Amino acid sequence: IHDIDGDGCIVDNCANAVVENNLVTQCVTRLHSSAKMAVGLFNWNSDDTYFQFNEVYDIQIGGTEAYNDGQGIEIDALNDRTWVQYNYVHDNRGGFMMFCTIGNAIRGYDYVVRYNISQNDYAHPRQGVFDIYADSHNSAVYNNTLYLTERKMPVWVCISTSMGRIRVSHVLFMIEKIVPLTRFL
Repeated sequence: IHDIDGDGCIVDNCANAVVENNLVTQCVTRLHSSAKMAVGLFNWNSDDTYFQFNEVYDIQIGGTEAYNDGQGIEIDALNDRTWVQYNYVHDNRGGFMMFCTIGNAIRGYDYVVRYNISQNDYAHPRQGVFDIYADSHNSAVYNNTLYLTERKMPVWVCISTSMGRIRVSHVLFMIEKIVPLTRFL
């Protein structure tokens, strides 16, 4: 999946989708300035989705005034049971990963992000390398490795409002300088 105007791959309103063994690069290349949001891989309103064994890199942020997205992978809203595992995500303008659930009406459940490598993923100053919005309930982030360099955004996770019971454990950070790891908005 290469040289795409917007999102690389969208899983929308599906059950049991498996997105695997893809090379996703240079998405959001010609997004109009009014359309500011796109990512490499994401799902919306889907159940039992797997994103695994993918390489996602060089995802840009759309438009001249963009402030969101540009991540390698995003779990958007209204999803139940999404696994993001065994992916190599690197050099993305908006960071590694985002949980994009917004408020009680647009929530999600049971996300698992595990066994991934994020390397040199940048993040816009408003979001972290891993951006977590509210209401991602009963979710877990564990056994991931993140390589951060001095030239990249110094915040690992950016949390907007409540985390909705997300467990984070066994995340290995390889950092070239001391940086703040968390910011709450």
